[in-house]
Amino acid sequence: MRKAGEGSKDTTPTTTLKTNPITNHKNRKEKGPELHRKMVRIMKATPTISRQELGDLCNVNLAGIKYHLRILKDEMGIHWDGASKTGHWVFPD
Repeated sequence: MRKAGEGSKDTTPTTTLKTNPITNHKNRKEKGPELHRKMVRIMKATPTISRQELGDLCNVNLAGIKYHLRILKDEMGIHWDGASKTGHWVFPD
């Protein structure tokens, strides 16, 4: 005779987004150079894009976008030219 709870344990392995590479690619965040290339591509295509819009497209919060923009400014010399609402991103030649 079994005691209560014995034999009823489910030993089937469960998968999560962290361990399942098939579904994990959908929620994976880009990092470093990969993210920087994506940001530059978007900013060149839409020079008037705001930091918030850029973050939404790249799936990065505003603090993360500010951090990565600071890196891009230092490395590439990009900058925002004009007023906050009517300006645009400028890339050096």
